[in-house]
Amino acid sequence: MKMYVKVIYGISLALVFFMLIFFHIHEKADEYIARDEAECSILTDYEVTSYANESAPIGITQEYQWTLSDVPKRGGAVAFYVVHQEIEIYLDDELVYSLMSGENNLSSKTTGYNWAKVYLYPEDEGKEIRILVHPIYKTSIRNNLAIYYGNYDTICSVIFQNSLFIFVLGIVLIIIGLAFITFVLINLKNHEIDTSIAMLGVFSICAGLWKICDMTSAPLLFSDSVTLSALTHAALPMMLLPYLIFVRNQFAQNRSTFWNFLCTACSFVSIGMVVLQLTGIADLRQTLPLFHVMIIVCIISAATIFLLEMRHMKFSLNLRITLICCLLCLVGTIIDMIMYYYSGNSGSMVFCLLAFLIYVVLMGYMSVRDALRLIERGKEAKKYRRLAMHDELTGLYNRAFYAQYSKKHDLQQSNCCIIMFDVNNLKQCNDTIGHDCGDRLLKNSAQLLKQAFWPNGKCIRIGGDEFCVLLQDSSEKECEEYLKKFDKLCDNFNKLHPNEFPINIAYGFAHYNEDDDFDFGDTLRRADKKMYQMKIAMKTGT
Repeated sequence: MKMYVKVIYGISLALVFFMLIFFHIHEKADEYIARDEAECSILTDYEVTSYANESAPIGITQEYQWTLSDVPKRGGAVAFYVVHQEIEIYLDDELVYSLMSGENNLSSKTTGYNWAKVYLYPEDEGKEIRILVHPIYKTSIRNNLAIYYGNYDTICSVIFQNSLFIFVLGIVLIIIGLAFITFVLINLKNHEIDTSIAMLGVFSICAGLWKICDMTSAPLLFSDSVTLSALTHAALPMMLLPYLIFVRNQFAQNRSTFWNFLCTACSFVSIGMVVLQLTGIADLRQTLPLFHVMIIVCIISAATIFLLEMRHMKFSLNLRITLICCLLCLVGTIIDMIMYYYSGNSGSMVFCLLAFLIYVVLMGYMSVRDALRLIERGKEAKKYRRLAMHDELTGLYNRAFYAQYSKKHDLQQSNCCIIMFDVNNLKQCNDTIGHDCGDRLLKNSAQLLKQAFWPNGKCIRIGGDEFCVLLQDSSEKECEEYLKKFDKLCDNFNKLHPNEFPINIAYGFAHYNEDDDFDFGDTLRRADKKMYQMKIAMKTGT
C-alpha cells in the first residue's frame, strides 16, 4: 500500500476516535422519567395512527394509543426500541417520558439507539396511554412499533436472549481479529509472513464491533445512546479499507494504480462521513447511502479483478475460496441493505454476520497456515545458512565465514588484530585415548576461546587443530590483555578438570600494518608465523 494511502486511513481513524470522544462529552439525548420502577407482568393492546406535524423533524408523527386495564397490583411497564426517533409518552394529559435530541448538541441531530420505558402503577388502571413517535429520518419511519408491556426485568431478559447469538458472534469476530493482529506483531521481524493478516484482523474487529453496537440489547448495556449510534455507523467505513488491502494481497497484480485509487477513495469516503458529522451538515445515518455506493463499487471492482486474474494466471485454491467468501459477504450485505431501506433498521442480520465470520475464519486460517509454512521454511533456510558459516563440531565460525568476513567493506583492517591458535598434542590424544577425547579437546578449547574473546572477537575454526580470532577496534596492548585472560582460563580449566586431556595451546598475533601488509592475508601469515614460533618453543621447552 502506498504511504499516502496509509496516512489518509490513519487520519480517518484519528477523526473517528476524536468524533467518539466528542459525542461522549457533548452530544446527549434528553431523557425525562416521572415514574419509579415497579414489578410487573406482560400485557399489550394498542391502536396506531399517523398524521402530519410541522413541528416534527420530518413533518410526520406516529401515535400509539390504548387504555390501561388489568394493571397488576405490583405494577407494570411499557418499553420499546427507539432508532433515531424522538419520543413522548403521556398518561391521560401527563407527560411521563420524553426522549429528544439534546438542545445543546453541536453536530448530531439524532437520539441514537435507545429503549424508551415507562413504569406503571396500579392506580394508572383506566388511564389512556399515548405514545408519540417523531422519526428523525425518513428511513426511521416504521409502520408498527414493537411495544413490550409487562415486567421490565422480564422484558430485558427476553431482549438479551434474542440478542445473545449476535453478541457471541460479534465477540468471536473481535477475538479472532485480535488474534490475527497479535500473530503479526509477534512475528513482525519475520519477513516471511504476510502482514496483511493484520488488516483482516482490523476488518474482523470492526465487523464484530459494528454488530455488537447494532444489536437491540446494546442500549441496555451502554447508557450513551448517541455515541453508541455513532460507533455503529463509524465501524462500517472503518472496516472497508482493511478488507480491500487484505483482498488486494490475494491477487498477483496487487500493486496496480487501480488498487491504490480504490483504497484512497475508501479513505476519503470515511473522512468525508466523519467531517460531515462533525460539521453538522449530515449525521452518519444520512451519509450511509454514500458508504453503500462505495460498497457496490468495491464489489464490482473485486469481481472484475477476479475475472482478469482468471484470464492471466491459474485460478488457485486461495482465489477460489476468496471468491466464494466474497460472494457470501455480498449476499449478506445485499440482504442487510434491503432490510435497512425497507425497515429503517439493519436488524439482527444473522446471515450477514455468519458470512463475515466464515470469511474471516477461512481466509485467516489459510493466511496463517501459509505464514507458518513460510516461517518454517525460513527457519530451515536459516539453519542451513548457519551450518554453511559454522563449524559443526565446535559451533564456532568456519573458514567460509572468515573468507567472507575478511572481504567486507565495513571491516576496518587498520584497527584489527589477528590471533592464530594451534591446539598442541591433538594427534597424541587421538592415537592414545581416542577420537572422542580429541573431539572433546577441540570443543573445550573452542569454549575457552569464546569465554576469553566474546563478544569483541570473532572466533573461527580454520581447520583441524587451528583456530583464529579476529579482534576489531583493538590495539596490540588490548590484544595482549585478552591473551592473558585466555591463558588464565586454560590454567583454571586444567586444574578443575584433571580427568580431561590437558589444554595446551600455542598462539601468535599480529596487528594490521599498512607499511608491512599488502592485504589482510599478510597480517594472518605474520600471526601464523609467531604462533609456530611459540609452538616450537613450547615443545622444546625454551
